[in-house]
Amino acid sequence: MNSPSLIKETAEDRRERLAIAAQLINGAVNPLWNLGRYSVLGWRISDGGIEIVTMATTELLKFCKTSDEYTNGARQMDDRRFQAVRNVTGVQSTMITLPDEIGHGPGLVPPSLVNSVITRYSVTKTAHRAVGLFDIVGFSKNDPLEQVAQLNSLEYSINIAHKRLSDVGIQINLARSTTGDGFYVWNRDTGPDADIASYLLVMLALADNATARLRYGPDMAPQLRICFSVGSHYSYYQVEGLNPRGYDYIVGEVTISLARMIDRCLPGQILIGEFERPIPRGGKILNTPGFVEQASLTLDKFKGMRLSGGNIAQCACYLTGEEVGGGFFNILRFEIQDKHGFLHHAYNQKMNIVLAPREKAGDPSHIYLGMRQEELSDFEARISKKDAEAQSQRE
Repeated sequence: MNSPSLIKETAEDRRERLAIAAQLINGAVNPLWNLGRYSVLGWRISDGGIEIVTMATTELLKFCKTSDEYTNGARQMDDRRFQAVRNVTGVQSTMITLPDEIGHGPGLVPPSLVNSVITRYSVTKTAHRAVGLFDIVGFSKNDPLEQVAQLNSLEYSINIAHKRLSDVGIQINLARSTTGDGFYVWNRDTGPDADIASYLLVMLALADNATARLRYGPDMAPQLRICFSVGSHYSYYQVEGLNPRGYDYIVGEVTISLARMIDRCLPGQILIGEFERPIPRGGKILNTPGFVEQASLTLDKFKGMRLSGGNIAQCACYLTGEEVGGGFFNILRFEIQDKHGFLHHAYNQKMNIVLAPREKAGDPSHIYLGMRQEELSDFEARISKKDAEAQSQRE
């Protein structure tokens, strides 16, 4: 007869064991969190379980005014970093005993599970993440039923875009938060590839919304204005009842910039914020035009996708400018001054889609999204001085 230690663990047994471990960690951390009064800075593996360090959230945020040392990086810390954090004034450490060891392999609790619980009780900073902002034009003027219909339609467009991308092998750990008359959307995964996936989702959701307006009418499917950018932000979990919510919120430079840009964005316009983000492989810097160009190389993934008007045959996204001769166009950068007097730089984008006819004898149909350069007379922004000078030199 086999000893219990040699009996192979079934998938069901493993799920149950890990669920118990998560409950034990959560049950120990929740009282220390004290409804959000304290935040977990990090944790490390110790004999018999894990050790965590906590700090009053207000004190942590004061530290963030001058340093992101305690919000950057992974929540799991090595001994050296953990010891340094534990010695900070106001930081407390607590042991949590677990029945199973932490590690990778049979019978162990993976560190990723510990991180998933700990993160809900933490404030973390992300240096670079793509975020899209969908804003429904004229939402407050609609009656309640129209508001429900338009929010539901927009959510469906986001959800179906998520599914369609998953079907072609582009995975997104999708997150969103409501603005009241729209949504912020982002990918919980990080890195240039994750940011490009977020961009593709925003564009595909916009395309689906366009076909929904044709099919159901403007009362049921909203007119949108879209802003997209990459930047830094903090993540945190709001309190719901006596526990942190199951989904995170983000706030920071990228969301503030998007909110300021959307105030000047015209109905039907697509604005892409100016940004630079490093590429881990090769150490290069990717700016906005380079990012859009890189993302456009993956638009072939859209071919064959079915929209309500037909299957996508071709798709193109590009930043607009003015013709400089020979059929070539420059790319113009705009300066947007917000209500506080701060400047935000952005680019105007177009998206063109060709839908294959459902019948062989039919003609293809076209979807034109965004605004052409010559349609921006009401856009409350000016061409940046640098681009205006470059344009005059070409001419």
